[in-house]
Amino acid sequence: MKTIQKPVEDLTSDQLIFLKKCENSQQKSLGTGTKQNILDGLYRQFKKEHVKGSLAFRDSEVSLVVGHNTHWQTANRILKESIKEFDISLADHQKNTPFSKVVANLKKAFRDEVVHLKSERDSRKVIVFCFNFQHKHMRMEVNKTIEQMGDMNDIEKFYPLSKEKAEHVANHCKIDKSKSVKLVNENTKTGLLVTFEQEDIDTVDMKFEDLEKEIKKIEKQFTGYSLYDYLSGEGKFIKKATEHETKCSIFLDLVEQKSFRALITVKCGDILQEKCDAIVNSTGKSLDFSGQVSMALKKRFGADVLGGLLKNSTWVIGNQLCLCDTSGRLPWKYIFNIAIPTSKSEFTSAILCLLTEAERLGIQSLALPTIGAGNMGLDPTVVASYMKDAFARFDAQKKLLHDIRVVVYQSSQLSVFQDIIPKQDINKSIGMNVKIYGSSVASLDEAMKKFQESCDKIIKSFVIKTTRPDFYGFEKSEIEKFCRVNDVLLEWKWTKNVEECHIQGLSDNVKKVKDMIDKLLEGDYPANWSSMPDGQNVKRVELSEISHEYLDVKRKFEESQPSYSKLIKIERVQNKLLYSQFKDRRNAKQAEFAGQNKVITRQLFHGTSFDIVDNICDRGFDRNFSGKNGTAYGSGVYFAVKSQYSVGYCRGPTKYMFFSEVITGDYIYGNSSYKAPPEKSQSTRYDSCEDNQSSPNIFVVFSDSSVYPSYIITFQ
Repeated sequence: MKTIQKPVEDLTSDQLIFLKKCENSQQKSLGTGTKQNILDGLYRQFKKEHVKGSLAFRDSEVSLVVGHNTHWQTANRILKESIKEFDISLADHQKNTPFSKVVANLKKAFRDEVVHLKSERDSRKVIVFCFNFQHKHMRMEVNKTIEQMGDMNDIEKFYPLSKEKAEHVANHCKIDKSKSVKLVNENTKTGLLVTFEQEDIDTVDMKFEDLEKEIKKIEKQFTGYSLYDYLSGEGKFIKKATEHETKCSIFLDLVEQKSFRALITVKCGDILQEKCDAIVNSTGKSLDFSGQVSMALKKRFGADVLGGLLKNSTWVIGNQLCLCDTSGRLPWKYIFNIAIPTSKSEFTSAILCLLTEAERLGIQSLALPTIGAGNMGLDPTVVASYMKDAFARFDAQKKLLHDIRVVVYQSSQLSVFQDIIPKQDINKSIGMNVKIYGSSVASLDEAMKKFQESCDKIIKSFVIKTTRPDFYGFEKSEIEKFCRVNDVLLEWKWTKNVEECHIQGLSDNVKKVKDMIDKLLEGDYPANWSSMPDGQNVKRVELSEISHEYLDVKRKFEESQPSYSKLIKIERVQNKLLYSQFKDRRNAKQAEFAGQNKVITRQLFHGTSFDIVDNICDRGFDRNFSGKNGTAYGSGVYFAVKSQYSVGYCRGPTKYMFFSEVITGDYIYGNSSYKAPPEKSQSTRYDSCEDNQSSPNIFVVFSDSSVYPSYIITFQ
């Protein structure tokens, strides 16, 4: 394609000088952080008027290269209009300074900028030539530079560096020949503004080139509940002390937070579209899948699939709440089927049990419908108030279940259910990234070691276990309250079928909480006991149906789906003498198995008849009466792992079952001839016998003080 190249016309000599400076020049001070040819800005203006052209430079001549003559005329006009000039007067404090020195300093300060500076000695003005797209920025920079020049023997120069490197250089590095070093930290500009004498510019430039190569960095991730919050607040002195000792700079970045409260959200949508660990399906009392979610499930996955899941379901609350493990056949790990409750206490109890079971299973995200407020016809306002009460009772210190969603199908009900969200607590840091800058590998290693040692003293962690496979519900409730009040992270974990209490936080807080937990677990009597006057040795306390203690015992009773129609009551047995004897024996076993990961006690079931209940509550289990129901594994007292088994030994229309804490310790397969556990060494015997060593269903104990009758479950 033919092109036309003609010299530019109607430009002044200063404008031509400016254009010559643009040849092969790159602009880097417009705040973009990147470099580009300064002429690209001019060419963009050509393009706006549909001109394809460029500048050509040869000796002292500047030409325009375009497609045809009409384009050349347009391009020449745009070029003339694009070159702007403005004049700058000196600041008042520079009136007596030789004008030549001012101009020299300005030229040095802007030697990296694509501008032309012309001086007028008589008027003591500096005229600046630049493109129109530079004009605003350059005018501000020149004015600012003149204002800040001060002593005309000095010059200021900006050296771009990352924020962290700039801070390290400013605080810990010596810049030879510099008079001052100022940190610049703006949105588009970070680095150092250095003041020095004109003749030292090369020395300072070389120093900064060397620093870029010399400065080294290491980084590491630290974990610790509220560690970042502490080090960023009242613990700042720890970081500063390490920096002072090692001449390094430490920077902390938050990388992970956890909410101190389960996060509850209310949203409008289809619950089947929720990507979460488990969903809740509301249905009729007979699990007839008649609710709105039920029908949607059947339509999407088929009645046969749901029927198959139901066959493998586990009852959490008989005829009220059952759990289906989908085994990967559906988008969720579990489906909770909840029969529509008929009273507030039943509703609250069911939701609490649902949330507690979800937490126990390690479910992190759970979606619930507006239970019964759809085609079941319940009043949405009433349902919302019941759910709000249940959520408020659910412990704020739960850690696994952190995403609870209430999905409203009918948008008209959204405002009603938004009120159920309890007040949210603040987030706390649990992880941070530590970056350390220094001049040598040795100094970096020293700084990281000192900082790590300081953090290890700030944050403490403990793992607490009981003698049983898991904690009592009341113990967990108290421990969670201790941690919440004292700002300590709590996580419940299962390791080899044993529940562990993991606590972490600031050292003083954790020590305080650990002492409280030790006192709770090792007190004279359990912390959940009701008060007993002096002289009273035995007391039976009926539990509230919505208490954590009641729900915990009820859940364990119903785990194996025992055959019953009505749960009448659950009572706590408080017997000072029996508990003291049991505790002494349990403590002795703890000492014997110290350092071993041994389950010492278990919560087991024992069915009996009405006439025996008072005797057991008053005097404990008596092995002298063993044999009434057989002695296949020895002449001791028999206990079952599953309540379903013990139901068969309950006599009468109203049935009674003890839920007891039993010292099983080291056990061995039983034999009908045993009057006591066999010897395992010359000086010790086994603690109990069982029916299946790999997976026991029955335990037999031969010492009356090896059992404490914790609860009586009365049912029909």
